[in-house]
Amino acid sequence: MSILRLAVALALLGAAPSLARTLPFAPQQSTLPNGLKVVTVKTDHAGLVMFYTVVRVGARDEVEAGRSGYAHFFEHMMFRGTPTVSPDEFSATLARHGADNNAYTTQDFTAYFTVGPKAALDDFMRLDADRFQHLAYDEASFKTEAGAVLGEYNKAYGSPQMKLYETLLATAFTTHTYRHSTIGFVDDIKAMPEGFDYARQFFQRFYTPDNCTVLVVGDVDHAEVLAKVQAAYGPWQGKRHASQIPAEPPQTEKRTAHVGWPSPTPAHLNVAWKVPAFTTANRDAAAVEVTAALLFGETSPLYQRLVIQEQRALGLSHTGSWHDADEHLLTVGIKHTNAADRDALVADVEAAVAALAQGPVDAERLAATRDHLRYGQLLGLQAVTDVGDLLAGFIGVTGDPEAAEAHLANIAAVTAEDVQRVARTFLTLERETVASVAHQPAEEAK
Repeated sequence: MSILRLAVALALLGAAPSLARTLPFAPQQSTLPNGLKVVTVKTDHAGLVMFYTVVRVGARDEVEAGRSGYAHFFEHMMFRGTPTVSPDEFSATLARHGADNNAYTTQDFTAYFTVGPKAALDDFMRLDADRFQHLAYDEASFKTEAGAVLGEYNKAYGSPQMKLYETLLATAFTTHTYRHSTIGFVDDIKAMPEGFDYARQFFQRFYTPDNCTVLVVGDVDHAEVLAKVQAAYGPWQGKRHASQIPAEPPQTEKRTAHVGWPSPTPAHLNVAWKVPAFTTANRDAAAVEVTAALLFGETSPLYQRLVIQEQRALGLSHTGSWHDADEHLLTVGIKHTNAADRDALVADVEAAVAALAQGPVDAERLAATRDHLRYGQLLGLQAVTDVGDLLAGFIGVTGDPEAAEAHLANIAAVTAEDVQRVARTFLTLERETVASVAHQPAEEAK
């Protein structure tokens, strides 16, 4: 990565690189008397702002049997209007400003965002403050949206890759709520139209000021934003319900699952391991991220051999949110044409992990990987939305926007010993789950 490219990325943020920080900005934070957090980040995107509301509720909090999917469901319901602002008026106001508005749900949090001109910030804030405090919908609207969620599930899980993901979670986790995806179990979604009263309880439990953070990024002044937030959200009251998340029992042996797909599809394989919950208090999360890149990145020996040289894999990738609230999965995914090669590919992955655990770790590759992860993050911060998305993820899990900076500092400090420790401790057969999907004609499935 050239110094020039890095300088350009930093210049786009209107800041010079700091020796004390990786990120070229420092968030400013305040907390209202009702517990609502306010975070601002000033960048050099003149006349542009991104307005985020991060709610620390996700699929993880869906602890009652038969009630998965409600965190994602409210991502839908929050666009249903209030007694004073109809859904049409909400959309029309944003359209007049040329603003982009959307939301997403994760295992740990739900985020709502609007990006548009700074001149529209008052309207962005007015609309969000209104719906967070005065959301209104009747049972008919509730049932309509529940039907839409079922349609979304059917569309998404008509994909073999998504069905594989669902199967992987349900196999790897037996007790913890990470065992279902954010959209929920299909039987729970089908029953959702009858959950009108429960949905109201869910909203009251988690959509509270002390469980939310207002994040504003762009051409902003912290004091000005804080005063506006105080005026708009000051009357909001409520205390977050404490979720009793069931602890996942220790996994003691390798688990496997297979999905037979009725129509032709390339075979897909997932090999996953349980890795620790995110924290910046130690380097485990950073070491897992670095280790995954060393093992499964495009420069890794495994990738080069399986994809480039032997061409047994059509693709190899690794996924994992490196900042989850509880123990979660690091997953390597392999797309391949020969379903019968599954076990051999699993053995190849396990052999690569064992070799890294035994060592030695190539010092040059380790340094290059650390730099790529850290400075690649910087080069990805060219738009106001990039900055908002980065910080929202860390806020959603930790409540602290400075966790992003701390995590990047931990990545810079990862040692060869950290990498080997992660491989030996967490990427073990006892913690491994293998799930696969391949074409299986109907007559073979009988």
